[in-house]
Amino acid sequence: MLGVKRLNNLYRNTVPGYQGRGTVPAIVDLSTGKVVNNDYHTLPYDLHTAWAPLHSPTAPDLYPHGLRPAIDLLYQQIFDDVNNGPYKILFAGSPDAARVAKNIFEARLADYDQRLASRRYLFGAQLTDSDVRLFQTLLSYDRGYRPGLPPESGTPLAISSFPHLWAYARELFSIPGFADEAEKIAAGVLPEADGTYRYGFASARVRLTEGETVLTSWQEPHHRETLRGSPLASGPGGAGTEQYWSWLASTI
Repeated sequence: MLGVKRLNNLYRNTVPGYQGRGTVPAIVDLSTGKVVNNDYHTLPYDLHTAWAPLHSPTAPDLYPHGLRPAIDLLYQQIFDDVNNGPYKILFAGSPDAARVAKNIFEARLADYDQRLASRRYLFGAQLTDSDVRLFQTLLSYDRGYRPGLPPESGTPLAISSFPHLWAYARELFSIPGFADEAEKIAAGVLPEADGTYRYGFASARVRLTEGETVLTSWQEPHHRETLRGSPLASGPGGAGTEQYWSWLASTI
């Protein structure tokens, strides 16, 4: 469609002579072949707002107007302490720095575990952009990052060590659109190209016999259907009080 073999060609269409590295995600204008946004911090907000007229009528509003300032603030926390947390451990300059980064990462997971004890999602009964951003690390951490963390930082906790957070992650996994085909293969829910399934958190493969079905830990019941919770009321996890957020009222 675009007539190029490499992503960097699209970057050079945008900035002639570009010598940097083409990165993803990237939104490309099909009419010009130019990259129009590659900022993973702001790109989802563009999809939530500027692209809203193209959304399905049944699509959830992941960036509700009244919660935007609170969502923006929570994103900074999610990105710094969770999304970027495993990298801070892996690339720490010393064992002490790795231990500190690990403690911060696990403390934030514990904080969200408490928050989700009384709330179905991070902002109560409504799915938001915050849930999407947090889910990506919850999905990849145990298999992709935890096995490679330096032992000097201490034995790392699994996502399943946080019961409310783990049940929340399983519910998000079950919602269409949260996990794509490649992620479901990595989680052992769908088979590899050779028909085998990934098993557990190791690289082992299993082949099912005729009539046999696969049930991974990601498919276990989450039992969170009855949870609601206020997006702003005080409670487990320090979601904040309405008084705390009142200074933002003029910006909403």
